[in-house]
Amino acid sequence: MTILPATFRDAVIVTRALRIRYLWIDSLCVMQDSEDDWKWHCAIMGAIYARSFLSISAAGSADSTGGCFIKNSSSVSLSCVFRPTDSPADIHVTEFVEEVPFSHDHPGYTDTRAWCLQETALPIRVVAYGTKMMGWLCDTKRISQQRGDMGTAVGFRLERAWDERFRQLRWAFIVSNYTERHLTYEKDKLVALSGLAGEIQAVTKDDYLAGIWRTNLVDGLLWTTYPESKVTRPAQYRAPSWSWASLNGPIKFKVTTSVQESIAVTVLDWHIDNIGGNLLGEVSGGILKLAGPVAKLEFSEGVFRLSQTIFGYQPDDLKTTDSETFTTLPQEALRCDFDIPEEKHGHSTQLWCLGMTRGQHSNPFGGRISGEGWGLLLASAGGSNVYLRVGAARMDFSVFLGCPMQSITLI
Repeated sequence: MTILPATFRDAVIVTRALRIRYLWIDSLCVMQDSEDDWKWHCAIMGAIYARSFLSISAAGSADSTGGCFIKNSSSVSLSCVFRPTDSPADIHVTEFVEEVPFSHDHPGYTDTRAWCLQETALPIRVVAYGTKMMGWLCDTKRISQQRGDMGTAVGFRLERAWDERFRQLRWAFIVSNYTERHLTYEKDKLVALSGLAGEIQAVTKDDYLAGIWRTNLVDGLLWTTYPESKVTRPAQYRAPSWSWASLNGPIKFKVTTSVQESIAVTVLDWHIDNIGGNLLGEVSGGILKLAGPVAKLEFSEGVFRLSQTIFGYQPDDLKTTDSETFTTLPQEALRCDFDIPEEKHGHSTQLWCLGMTRGQHSNPFGGRISGEGWGLLLASAGGSNVYLRVGAARMDFSVFLGCPMQSITLI
């Protein structure tokens, strides 16, 4: 075993100590110079992890040379005991260590790698060797050496019994966590999550549209980026503009306190061009055809104006172009967030907003606020009624009064 790097050697030691016959290490079991073998393993990787007895996570190792058994890991057991004169019992004091396995606040190396998400989410049991201590994760327990039982709240873990009522909420948490992680190769964005998606699909039988589930398509389209985060587009095409996988950077899904929400769009058709045999992996193209209310906007100098020809709103500030009249919208009527804030000055001044949902939302001061909704901010892709997604919008749904229902294609 001397030719193996330290992490692999330590994994062999753990496997033998548990008297388990087989050990699967991806970089050893996947032929590194074979694209076909890599694609084949990517398609079945979800099953490999989900049906394993135990996943060994070298959470404290930056690479394969770091090993599992970090020397500092024993320091958490150091403590002292004393009893003040006014105390009825002994007081035990130990060092507070922040580097706790499976802790979102202080992630280890494996918690920052995109490929490692499904290695933690799918196996029945995970043992983590961190920089300061060990951790244990299974369907019923999350334990660390110092903090003991930490509960079972790891949102991206795949539950054995997939609850249909919380499907989108669970997937939203998985994707949000996943997009915070790093990839060595940009093209792996969908591939590195395909094993987890495959295990979900085996239960739900749902169609998978470049990272979004067909059953929850409308909610799945309503994602946004964080304005304070660095978000970029990949160097080469990776996913349709309406998919979160089209960007590099963390995303989040809409959170609403709506007590009554209705869908304003109809899904007419969709098509995904997959690469290779993995229908959950890389894509070369994709379209989505929707029918819904579309409002034409003008965006200039950081201000949105809505076409007066389709807007039942009393204008405060009018601006006339060669063919149309636009009215300036108050900020509370329409809030648009570009997916990449730096791009907002590079787009044409002509944009469109597709209304997606409308609902009555809880008011923290009592009662309800009716008419609020969510939509997508679109730019023309050059064809007739063909658009690219460039952002998301939250608006007073009266913005769409008088807007005709249009059939559009998103690419």
